[in-house]
Amino acid sequence: MIRSVVARRIIRLGDTGLQRGMQGNGAWLAVGAVGLGFRLLRRWWPKDEVIWRGGQGPGGGQEEGTIQEEVRERGGGANGRGGRGEGTEFGSSGSARFHVFRPTLADLVLKQPRGAQVIYPKDLGPMLMLADIEPGARVFETGLGSGALSATLLRAGAHIVGYELRDDFAQRARQNVERALGPAALDRYEVHIRDAYERIDHTGFDRILLDLPEPWQVVEGLPPEVLHPGGILVAYTPSVTQVMRLHRALAAAGFAMTETVEIMQRTWHVEGQAVRPDHRMVAHTGFLTHGRYRGGTA
Repeated sequence: MIRSVVARRIIRLGDTGLQRGMQGNGAWLAVGAVGLGFRLLRRWWPKDEVIWRGGQGPGGGQEEGTIQEEVRERGGGANGRGGRGEGTEFGSSGSARFHVFRPTLADLVLKQPRGAQVIYPKDLGPMLMLADIEPGARVFETGLGSGALSATLLRAGAHIVGYELRDDFAQRARQNVERALGPAALDRYEVHIRDAYERIDHTGFDRILLDLPEPWQVVEGLPPEVLHPGGILVAYTPSVTQVMRLHRALAAAGFAMTETVEIMQRTWHVEGQAVRPDHRMVAHTGFLTHGRYRGGTA
């Protein structure tokens, strides 16, 4: 059984033959440890790294080195031969068992290089549903940050025009999207270094998604041609005072069916007959406010 755990830290390893030794066509691989919860993401950082996802480790640096060599040896080594696919099981000298799997988008979002705080997977999924994202949807996004929301929208088939104030954030968002989804996703990802508070020059969107400190500034100055009637706006805000101001701005700008939700995530400990909620949970991260555009202004 691979347990679900919360604690995470990164153990940096030297450049090894791992990324050449494991079977695959350029896809990243993850190593999950039974009971301990290791994962290895390859080809994400310049060097191989192991992400520790367990509350307790297998015995320190020596064990980590043993695990590294074990995976490298049984995965085929630096010559790139004998690589194995997903589900392959490995062992360590400390009797831990490991299985190889590709990481999910949620894994990549949480461990991607970042400059700004990312929106957590527990909020990204509901945002897709609230915004009713479908393949081909034309989306305006502003506040790109590290590209977590962008990657989620693009994975669902959206076409994005994104505004980002900081050039370094915009570059990182594009890099993270390319690493997570491949270079073809960039064909649907148009990024501009602009301030959405000042103006929005692009028009004809089906959806608007905002991750900004003052999203009401975008709403108050929103030209009617930017969002189609019936279109949906979704905003992510950490504080309830932001929610209050945003609701007032949405009502004045011609939005209806406005609602704010908060997502709580609590895992459960399940081991035989011992079943109980875990002592820790991912509680408040942000508020999700959404509304439908009636067209024009109130």
